[in-house]
Amino acid sequence: MKQILFLIAFVSSTVCLTLLEPARAQTDSEASEDQIVEEASHSTEINVKNADLAAIVRIFSKKTKRNYILDERVKGKVSIYLPGKVSDQEAIRILDSVLTLKGFTTVPIGENLWKIVPATEAKQSTIPTYLEERQGPPTSAIVTRLLNLKYISSDDAKSLLQPLISSNGLINAYTGTNSLILIDSEDNIERINKIIEAIDVPFTDRDMTIIPIENANAVEIADKLKEILGIGEGGSQGGGDSVQTGLDLLRARMRERSRTSSSSSNNSAASNGINGSAQTASAETVSAISREPKLIADERTNSIIVVADEDTTARIRALVSQLDSEVDLSGQRFYVYRCRYANAEDLADALSGLAGGSTGSSSNASSSSLGEFGSNSSARRNTELTGRSSRTDRTANRLSTSSRSPGTSRLSNSNSSGSNSVSFGEDLSITADPSTNSLIINAQKSDYLKILELLKKLDIKRKQVLVEAMLLEVGIDDSLSMSTEFLTSTGGADGGAIASSNFSGNLAQLFSDPRSLSGFSMAAASAGTLKIPGGDTLPSQTVLLAAAQANTNVNVLSAPTILATDNEPAEIVVGQNVPFLASTSTSGDNLNNTFNQIDRQDVGITLRLTPQISAGDLVRLQIFTEVSDVIDATLASELGPTTTIRTSETSVVTKDSQMIVIGGLMSDDVSDSEGGVPFLKDVPVFGSLFRTHAESRRRTNLLIFIRPRIVRDQFDARESTLDRTRSMRSDIDYFDIPPERREVLESPDLDRVAEISSYGSENMGTILPPAESSDLRVKAANSNTQISGNSPIE
Repeated sequence: MKQILFLIAFVSSTVCLTLLEPARAQTDSEASEDQIVEEASHSTEINVKNADLAAIVRIFSKKTKRNYILDERVKGKVSIYLPGKVSDQEAIRILDSVLTLKGFTTVPIGENLWKIVPATEAKQSTIPTYLEERQGPPTSAIVTRLLNLKYISSDDAKSLLQPLISSNGLINAYTGTNSLILIDSEDNIERINKIIEAIDVPFTDRDMTIIPIENANAVEIADKLKEILGIGEGGSQGGGDSVQTGLDLLRARMRERSRTSSSSSNNSAASNGINGSAQTASAETVSAISREPKLIADERTNSIIVVADEDTTARIRALVSQLDSEVDLSGQRFYVYRCRYANAEDLADALSGLAGGSTGSSSNASSSSLGEFGSNSSARRNTELTGRSSRTDRTANRLSTSSRSPGTSRLSNSNSSGSNSVSFGEDLSITADPSTNSLIINAQKSDYLKILELLKKLDIKRKQVLVEAMLLEVGIDDSLSMSTEFLTSTGGADGGAIASSNFSGNLAQLFSDPRSLSGFSMAAASAGTLKIPGGDTLPSQTVLLAAAQANTNVNVLSAPTILATDNEPAEIVVGQNVPFLASTSTSGDNLNNTFNQIDRQDVGITLRLTPQISAGDLVRLQIFTEVSDVIDATLASELGPTTTIRTSETSVVTKDSQMIVIGGLMSDDVSDSEGGVPFLKDVPVFGSLFRTHAESRRRTNLLIFIRPRIVRDQFDARESTLDRTRSMRSDIDYFDIPPERREVLESPDLDRVAEISSYGSENMGTILPPAESSDLRVKAANSNTQISGNSPIE
């Protein structure tokens, strides 16, 4: 029994000691850590072995009087042996190095307060930012630094310095100011800065050389050289690997010659703890890319400007000599040029005039060799703008397009044969194919290249001119007439005497039809009558006073608008096609059977013009206008109606969108007539009873207002279209139109809205069609309903 009790007591004591051992170990550990911190903080030496990272931070916190906040992830064991005395700045650098070694860094968060976080999260924290180099020795803390470059490209420097950045660092290039943004440990940034200072220097050994191009195009040669040498494709990526371009092959020999001198500097860098191979390779690549040659093509002189060192320039010159070799251009062949904007026949005429416009046997041979193209080129189009109907010879001579008329085509053919195919010497011909708007050129390649350069300058998009015209004919008639007339008679049934004054014929109208008198008339007659031969009976005594004044204004207004291409004729005609009797003939068998030959001609307003846009937005206009009309009183004439015609032909120069006026006073006719009884009409005061006076004046004005507006592109054309559309719609504020059948079927209420619009007997709200794309918008408000169209242009 005693043995059992002893065994139980032994086991119980063993278990208690086992449970109390960790707590005592932790207490001993804390006591040991506190002892280490206390001893190290009061000693000039720091010698700790396998100490916890938190204890190390506490030691340096006491020495530097800095406050630190530790992240819960700050763990690890560190051994430090510092037998000598260290300053506060050195202690800070040592702590930053220890933290960097364990993957942590310090981030300032306040005055004398830092937090310790993993280095991978430092880029998103409030790490210090330096625009210039900081005073004092660099630390291992992660900071942000801005480096400005002067001579090398920031993109090239970024791609080539990337291998030197630590795994927790970051490098970015800002091309706007040619700068680098670095996030890394301060000592590593300092190392990179020293490399940049060594390579970011002016290139004193670079010269500028101009290489003329004799046989090829300078732009094409420059592009080929950039492609061969890899210029502008960026630098190496990682570890100093060379870029696989021809430029690196050219630099290989330069690096080979400098390898001996660079080896010593690499060994020195390795002894200082820097990765010598990576640094040297990156520096070499940065230097190579920064010394990249520049190639600039000058089209005017057809040469290439090279900015490079002597060796690179020599190699580029050798490549140019091989690329700029003479090519055999003697072979003659056919070329097809498709016109983009111009008319193929117009270009053929222009080239014909430039070369003299002669068509010989070589042209015929060329046309025959072209088969159907040559046979189709025998007829030239007639671009002369003639009248739409035959007129009399005099009128036709006025209105037809003469050699000086604006309607004459500037593209009239100068060749007597009238062929589209024109020859330039014995071995060059050009044929226009209207069906495809192309030029078929039979020439040697050297001649074709010259013609091609000329065609590129001629085949361009031309501007247009919107011409707004207003033709106003004003006729003013003023007339004034005053007369006193009388008739008196004596005698009986068998005979008598008559005395009268009837200079204006108003008495005859008075006796026949008094209602036909015009103006103001006053008459008096006696009761007696006189019978004259023929059976007419007249009053014995009659007095007539007549006065009339008339003012007549006639306005003929038209406002045609026409859009014309630069240097192309345009015409607009607004009027009627009126029949005229040309001749009358009779049949030989029956003289009563007559035949009339009728001709028709246009009567109305004709505007014909050719605009030409000059420098400074000046527009030269060759203008021909005609205003013709039929006199109504002559419509029933056996000889046919009589027409009036007003024509104007001129050439003016005006500014873009400037209004000018052409024409003015055409005629001013004044007439003054007087009649009366001799001697008696000259008696003062009483003479007016024996005379008649009439005055008339007629003035005719033809005013033509012209305003050209240059249409440069589709945006100007759209704006002009919108202006004309708004002008037409401005007079139509509201108008009722029935809805479409489809919309009535989809929404029956629309039919009811239309009825309300007609009778206005109900009040309704707004009803809209279900389709958003509909052109109708129906609105009913109170008793008024409006249905308006929606312009597709707007």
